[in-house]
Amino acid sequence: MASSRQSLRAEGQSAPQCYEFRVSGMSILVTGATGFVGGAIAANLADKGLLGDTRFAVRGESTAEGLARLRANLGRFQLPQSVLDGLTERQIVPFDLRNAAAAELGDPEILINCAALATFSNHPSLWDTNVGGVLELGRLASRGKRLKRFVHIGTAMSCGQLADRHVREAWNVPSLEQHAVPYTYSKGMAELKLREAFPELPLVVVRPSIVVGHSRLGCAPSGSIFWMLRMVALLETFSCRLTDRVDILSVDDCAEAIVRLATKPALAHDLYHISAGDAHSERIETLYPRFKRCASPEEDAQALAGYVYQPKIEEKALARKFLRTGGDANVRLVARAIHLYAKFASMSYVFDNTRLVTETGFQPHSLLSYLDRCLDTSEREPITQQMQWDYK
Repeated sequence: MASSRQSLRAEGQSAPQCYEFRVSGMSILVTGATGFVGGAIAANLADKGLLGDTRFAVRGESTAEGLARLRANLGRFQLPQSVLDGLTERQIVPFDLRNAAAAELGDPEILINCAALATFSNHPSLWDTNVGGVLELGRLASRGKRLKRFVHIGTAMSCGQLADRHVREAWNVPSLEQHAVPYTYSKGMAELKLREAFPELPLVVVRPSIVVGHSRLGCAPSGSIFWMLRMVALLETFSCRLTDRVDILSVDDCAEAIVRLATKPALAHDLYHISAGDAHSERIETLYPRFKRCASPEEDAQALAGYVYQPKIEEKALARKFLRTGGDANVRLVARAIHLYAKFASMSYVFDNTRLVTETGFQPHSLLSYLDRCLDTSEREPITQQMQWDYK
């Protein structure tokens, strides 16, 4: 099996994964379950009756603290109290990606790695954590006797700045200069180095596009990124055209896709986009009137006529304009946020998800299908407060 994987990679092809799985009773380890995507994956495993088979690698001074953090995060996904109470300290593995070499992983059959330092700043620990830490985790996992699949969560934006707005999966990461932020570069390089350093590792990389909200719970679990969409609607201007599309999917759809790939007995590829894809990436002109809460075709037309496309964003002026509406935040912080998200918005990527759909039969919802739920669960929360999901 190992030599087969190596020969396939040498030819630039995807390595098939052909293990005999028995999902029920299988040992699963999830890192990063106190985060947004990791928490959704844990909730998904609970829905499938697999929570009892799962251990969680969690930061904390003790297993008790780690368990408390895990329960608090899963509570945001409205799991029954009986399910939360059923989690035990025996399911907690003390873990910090910054010191991954010290972890005692046990010998899981499936490992889903969601852990990362998720920051758009040039954090001094970014490379050591997101690349060095992942390599140490891969080193530990590669020693396991039973490991059948190592699922690593990357980001679709690791593709960098491309001329083609329709992005297909590819094992290449452009130079740092081609990335909007160092974070996406670090995530892409972690994948490549993990693949190169441990060719025997049963590695499957999944790259989510833009994860926003929950299809049923709206922004109750997290308002990450949604605050920026609200801000754009308030400012009535941004770096994307009305005809541009945005590839957004809900966190529960993201989790469902990842768990399906993690537990499917055989996979045709080792790299997948988790995205809305061509079928469900919406145009800005479709979403914008809904954000403005327009109630008629006439109001839709008026809102669209009032939107201004800024190819070169004036972030400081927009930050001041936003704060004049009553926002309570630092103007430099808001300006920087606008600047960074404008970079991503101007790319207007749609990430091809043909592999995912063909492999699992799963097609994520469009943002339009759950947008009202996100708006309803956000209306009492000021944008600057919701912003703290990403800027604490």
